[in-house]
Amino acid sequence: MILLLKIVIISALIQLMRDMKPYWCALIYSLLVFVLSFFAGIPFQELIFYCPIVFIISLIYFWLLDKAVEGFLWWAIAIIGFLFLV
Repeated sequence: MILLLKIVIISALIQLMRDMKPYWCALIYSLLVFVLSFFAGIPFQELIFYCPIVFIISLIYFWLLDKAVEGFLWWAIAIIGFLFLV
């Protein structure tokens, strides 16, 4: 169930990225991962370590998507990063 929510969230943030900066997309994603993981029962100490890493990885992902032009490179970054974040 959480995997499906992550897929929907990443897809929605890619669409929102056209109007937002990559920083905000990464922040929203990492906060949602924190909340979903907390409700799934993951200990708070692990989340404190895990969520900043998720933020940095998602910031790199959304920044690369923002800098890439439409075409093969954009789709390659989108698919590989999507699989890496989920």
